[in-house]
Amino acid sequence: MGDEPAEYRGKSLILANKYRSLTAQCLLRADFLKPVSHTIETLTLHLHGEFARNRDAEVGVWVLVGIIVRLAMRMGYHRDSKLFPNVTPFQGEMRRRLWTFVRQSDLLFSFQLGLPSMIRLGDCDTALPGNYYDDDLFEEIKALPPSRPITEPTPMSYMIAKASLSFCFGKVVESLHAVRSCTYEDIMQLDQNLREARAELPPHLRLKSVEDSALDPGAIIMQRFFLAILYHKGQCVLHRKFLARARENTKYAHSRRTCVDSSMELLNHQATLHYESRPGHRLHNVRVLLSSLTSHDFLLAAMIISLDLWYGAEAEQVVGGNGRVNSTDIYTWGLERREEMIRTLEVSNEIWKETRDQSMESYKASEILTIIITKMKDRVRPGDGPGGSRQAREPFPFPSMSNGNTNSPYPNPAGPMEDKPEHSAAMTLGMLSSGGLTGSTAPTANMFGNGYPNPGTAGEMQNLPAYSMEGSANGIPSVPSPFSFMTGGAQGGDISNNIDW
Repeated sequence: MGDEPAEYRGKSLILANKYRSLTAQCLLRADFLKPVSHTIETLTLHLHGEFARNRDAEVGVWVLVGIIVRLAMRMGYHRDSKLFPNVTPFQGEMRRRLWTFVRQSDLLFSFQLGLPSMIRLGDCDTALPGNYYDDDLFEEIKALPPSRPITEPTPMSYMIAKASLSFCFGKVVESLHAVRSCTYEDIMQLDQNLREARAELPPHLRLKSVEDSALDPGAIIMQRFFLAILYHKGQCVLHRKFLARARENTKYAHSRRTCVDSSMELLNHQATLHYESRPGHRLHNVRVLLSSLTSHDFLLAAMIISLDLWYGAEAEQVVGGNGRVNSTDIYTWGLERREEMIRTLEVSNEIWKETRDQSMESYKASEILTIIITKMKDRVRPGDGPGGSRQAREPFPFPSMSNGNTNSPYPNPAGPMEDKPEHSAAMTLGMLSSGGLTGSTAPTANMFGNGYPNPGTAGEMQNLPAYSMEGSANGIPSVPSPFSFMTGGAQGGDISNNIDW
């Protein structure tokens, strides 16, 4: 990581792997199938260790979530503790926190693999945890104090806000996997629920630009991005099946615009997070919070933009020599944004290329997007540029990240990237390997690596483009929490930070 104490420098990964291994041994020795105290807590620590060790999705992590869900339900976590007088107020609040994390994990990991979640909406009635500081609670407490306002930053603010959005997202996914299709009125109601959940976010967790967050901790900035990403992912999933229908029926125009706009926002967030995670930049110390879940969301956005561009290309037919377009697309605003959409895909593709040595999914995404972008450019009609040809443009908007493009205004100080022969062979062999909870030495070795180009100069920084952000709000950052490793806080994803130095 580069920020460990001197006596542990270079040993954080070894210690993290040892901690993960010892956690698994403790679970086996204690027979984790027995409903005893702290079993679910220990399993969630094990889940966190398995998830954070790899940059790619693993079926084994999803299977582990299923085990945790079933054991938690067996121990009654899915029912609110107020129904059980033998559960103390302190225990009840801890159970609410843990069940909220388990339910979110079930939703997000199941969706990552394209499968329905294991917890149905009607199966649980556990309330959300209260907005408390940890000092507000102690084991001998006789009754819980009134919950603090959600606008007051506490260690639980992010978990509560993310849970509200996640459960709305869960309704969207449930409608997606339903055997019977829901009506468009139901779709619009789910859309409204997502928008209301975002509007209820506390001010200190609403997204604003990195420049306006200069005094905020990096973990808080990442929390804001994660909430924005979750909202836009929900909109993409909800409306993407109407991309084609909107071209023939104005009834679905809102769905197409919302889906494409959210996809563009997701890819803009990808570019911003990738740039700010480089050495010397604002989010470098918390870059490990970017996981396979966020990568999956960015891949979803790239797929939607590619799909809409493909629909537009298929709909266009030039008639005669007058250049008239004969198309059933009665909602043609996408034609005006095509250049912007292609350029956004090019930026995303450059990011996948830079991280292809760290993740198999990044490698696959870079190969696929390269083919898609090439085909999209080939289908552009003549006359897009002077002389009837498209003008070459630098795809990557950030300095020192052009990946060897000699015509780039931002040259790469590391030189052009070369395709080494052994690189392709290694990736091919990697594709043949199976997932699960087995070891993955290549991704693990590069997971916390500094595989980023050197940051640009101050002069280059002035040429950065302005990226759209959903809104801004002033707020106070949340304080650190022992539960932050579950909720995306300062220790989320960074196993080495969880070690008591």
